Amino acid sequence: MTEYEIYDLYSYRDNVQEDLRPVERAELSDFKQEKLKNYIELTKKSKPNLSKFSDKKILALNGIIDSKTGKPTVAGTFLFAEFPQAYFPQMFVACVVVPGRKLGETGDLGQRFDDNERVEGTIEEMVEKTLTFIRRNIGTKIIIDSDGKRTDIPHYPMKALREAIINALIHRDYSKYREGSYVYVQIYDDRIQIISPGSLYGGIKPSDLGTEKMLEARNKTIVRILEGTTDLVENRHTGIETMREEMKNMNLEEPEFIADNRDFTVIFRKENKNDIIQNYTENYTENYTENLNQTQVKIIELMKENPNITQKILAEKLHLSRPAITLNIKELKNQNYIERVGSDRKGYWKIK
Repeated sequence: MTEYEIYDLYSYRDNVQEDLRPVERAELSDFKQEKLKNYIELTKKSKPNLSKFSDKKILALNGIIDSKTGKPTVAGTFLFAEFPQAYFPQMFVACVVVPGRKLGETGDLGQRFDDNERVEGTIEEMVEKTLTFIRRNIGTKIIIDSDGKRTDIPHYPMKALREAIINALIHRDYSKYREGSYVYVQIYDDRIQIISPGSLYGGIKPSDLGTEKMLEARNKTIVRILEGTTDLVENRHTGIETMREEMKNMNLEEPEFIADNRDFTVIFRKENKNDIIQNYTENYTENYTENLNQTQVKIIELMKENPNITQKILAEKLHLSRPAITLNIKELKNQNYIERVGSDRKGYWKIK
C-alpha cells in the first residue's frame, strides 16, 4: 500500500477531520468580513444557546477557526476567505474542452483545448464559475413545438452536473496528501468527466452510492455549514439519485461512477446507448483512420488491463453492440495489433 492509502484507512478509523486542521498562514482578517458577520448573526438566531458566547467562541465551536490557535481552519478558509488559493494554490477546478474523445487529441488548428479555465475562489464561487464554464461549452438542442415556439435545451441536464460539481468540491480530500491535486472537469465530444481527489470515504464502493451506506461524509464541518447557510447542500444524500433521475429524464445513460485508491470520477455521456449503437452501425466503415479509430484504441487499452476480457464485457464497457466489437477486433487482428492466444473460452489477448 502507498503512504496515502495507509493514511486514508487510518484517517477513517480515527475519525480525522481534515477540514478542521488550522491553516497556519491564514488570519481571520483574510475572511470576507460581511459574510462572516452574517454567518454569526444567523448562528445566534438559529442556535440561541450560542448567542451568549463571543463571536470568536462561536466561530471556534462551529469549526471555522481552531479553538487552540485561533487560526482559520481549512473549512473556514474555503467557505469565507477572500482568496483560499493564496494558501492552497492547487486546490482549484481545472476546466478543459477537448477537441475529441480523449486527452491528447488536437483540433483542426492543432489546439489541445478548445477552452481552458482555472476556476478559483470559495467553494460556492467555484461551483458557480464551473457551471458557467460548462454552460458555455456544452451546446444546446433546439426544440420547436407545434406552435412554432423555440426552446434551447442543453445537451446535458444542468441540475445533474451541478450536483456532481458540488459533490466533487465538498467531498474531495482536503488532507495534506492531496493539497497538490485539483478537481478536474473534462468536456469531450461525447461525454463530461468530473474527477475529484480522494477515494470514496469509509471504504464504500460505487455500487453503494445512493444507498444507506452513504450516510457518512468526509468533510463534516464543510457540509454542515453549507447546509445551514446555502442551497448547495441539503445533507440528505439525494445527490446521486438526482443525477440518475435527471439523466434518465433526458433519455441519457445513467452517470458512471468510478473509484480507485486516489480519485473519484463521474462520467456523463452525451448519447444514450441505443443511439451510440445505431450511429456506430451506420458509420463504422467511415470511422477508420490510417491507423486506429477511438474504439480500437480503447479495446487495446482494456485488453492491456485485462487480457482475459470477453467481447461481451468489451461491449458493455464501450456501450457498443457485440457485432460492432467483433468487427473492430477482426480489424485489429488483420492489422496485426492483437492476437488471440488459446481458445475463445480459456485463452487470452496478446498485444503485439
